[in-house]
Amino acid sequence: MSTVQHRDLTGDDLHPPGTHAELHRTGGTDVLAPADIGAAASAHQHDAAYAALGHNHDTAYATTGHNHDTSYATQGHNHNAVYAPLAHQHDAVYAALNHNHDAVYAVLNHQHDAAYLPLPATPERGDVLYYGATGWTRLAHGNANQRLKSGGHGADPSWADEVRYVNLRVLDKDTAVTVADGIGGDFELPFAGTFTQIGAYVDTAGSSTGTFTIQVKLNGASILSTPITIDAGAKSSRTTVLQPAFSTATFAAGDLLTIQVTGVHATAAKGLSLRFAAKE
Repeated sequence: MSTVQHRDLTGDDLHPPGTHAELHRTGGTDVLAPADIGAAASAHQHDAAYAALGHNHDTAYATTGHNHDTSYATQGHNHNAVYAPLAHQHDAVYAALNHNHDAVYAVLNHQHDAAYLPLPATPERGDVLYYGATGWTRLAHGNANQRLKSGGHGADPSWADEVRYVNLRVLDKDTAVTVADGIGGDFELPFAGTFTQIGAYVDTAGSSTGTFTIQVKLNGASILSTPITIDAGAKSSRTTVLQPAFSTATFAAGDLLTIQVTGVHATAAKGLSLRFAAKE
């Protein structure tokens, strides 16, 4: 560090030798005041004018401090009753919006208010709610394998049986029908169920006199109390007045059907197919 001799800016007198900084610091021979160099009148930590901006030392600042002043506490999460109306669990004013604790909100709760969901008095698993002519109505569960059937616009839904339709080709279309048992061989039923309809049709209608009748057997035993009949000149049993009736309607998967023709027209029909419907 070099030493210098220099003159005061206001005179010609020389200062004693020494470092430049030593001359102007506090205790030096030529102390500079803050005003001489345009500095602030206060230091960062020691003046009340600055302290108003200090983090922990002045009550003027404390009003915005995190933990020290009751004026700020009104914005604290847990410490002041003024804030408490916004607290989730602690104030009755807020509780009215709480999901489970207040009757005011309960009217919107899915399970607790009759005005929101008119639950039936004796519901059972599988029941269905639908909107009927007078409001919400309970449709009791159906039976196994039933399906929900729409009634269309302005009508109520209902349960309907799941029905399968089967067509069996018994004779080729060019083969004349004759009286015989086991025509076309055995037919295995692929599922278990209950017969609901049965009938037959031919490719070429028979004519003249005679009655064309068909009996159906299940595992060798007749199942029709009224056999299938096709009128002379007709191709289908649908047009016959006397429709077939079952004496045995239920069957198991793997049961065998056989076809027995018990009567034919004088001029026999050609080709033969059996159709039936059954619900599982």
